[in-house]
Amino acid sequence: MPAIDITSLDSNTTEQLIKVFEKYVDKQLKRIPEQFDPKNPDPIRLGIDLDFLKAINPTIDEDKANEALLRLYEHVNNALRTWSGEST
Repeated sequence: MPAIDITSLDSNTTEQLIKVFEKYVDKQLKRIPEQFDPKNPDPIRLGIDLDFLKAINPTIDEDKANEALLRLYEHVNNALRTWSGEST
């Protein structure tokens, strides 16, 4: 899976990512299956993901990013349910 080369990020992006991590360091995430419920996502999970995307791309359309994340969460949720033996 591709990963971000953090050494290639400019200092502003790095600072924004640091702020994201600092914002959520003391927040409690729900259990993983509950984080990715597309109908009721964990607000902390969604906040981390949206803030991360905004740090990488400050001009991102937040509404479209939110919609894309919920579609991604649906896929993750289905995979987790399949893996755990639940029906999707």
